[in-house]
Amino acid sequence: MTGRRPSRLFHYTCFHGATKIRDDDSIRPANSLPEKLTYAMLPPETQDTAKAIAGLCWFTDLNPPDRDALGLTMLSLTCDRTSFGFEVIPDWRVVQWWPIVRRNYKILWPLETHDGAMPAHWFVSEHPVKVLGEL
Repeated sequence: MTGRRPSRLFHYTCFHGATKIRDDDSIRPANSLPEKLTYAMLPPETQDTAKAIAGLCWFTDLNPPDRDALGLTMLSLTCDRTSFGFEVIPDWRVVQWWPIVRRNYKILWPLETHDGAMPAHWFVSEHPVKVLGEL
């Protein structure tokens, strides 16, 4: 079973992420960016989760974004991660529907439990995905 395959997907981010996406013309996992990621500012119990999140590109079929549904709350980061949006045409060879692949990311299951979370609208890729345009 391949799951849902919308014809368009969206990636939302803050100013900092948008700048990097424009420079590269693609969405990349944060852990593949040349800037060194640091997790020291996070509590030790959340560092492994943050590292797992950074290993994926995250997309949705929701446009406009729903902050709670996408888990883009401002509880741990002060940036508004819905300020900028990018559209991609998903390459289904690398983009996967979250409910199908979630078993590979057990450490991230708690993300699904946040109030308003809608994991049926989440899509991920471990590989860069080309940007079609900015919203």
